[in-house]
Amino acid sequence: MRGLLAGVLFCLAAAVQAADFNYSLEQFALISGYEGCVRQLGSGMSAGQRDALSDTLLRGKGISYQPRRVANDRRLWAYPEYANQRRLLGYMTEAYRQECLEQNQGRY
Repeated sequence: MRGLLAGVLFCLAAAVQAADFNYSLEQFALISGYEGCVRQLGSGMSAGQRDALSDTLLRGKGISYQPRRVANDRRLWAYPEYANQRRLLGYMTEAYRQECLEQNQGRY
């Protein structure tokens, strides 16, 4: 009985923690990829200008870029229980970064 209760509590804690994410895995990969792209494209821009450019590009993809929410999700993805997803996230992030660079290379 005690083991069953512990299992239920663990599942509930995991569900609550998963609900703390602001963006899905795919959305977060897209955001991270575009952040990397904007850092590369806008190397002479200030942080605020890069955030504005990221927001503009991501709104074209249907996502609102909010740096505080992204930072919160980045902190959550760093937890050890998300190690497998982080590997996938790395591959997806790089693919989205390359896509962004191909689409916006001459524009900024």
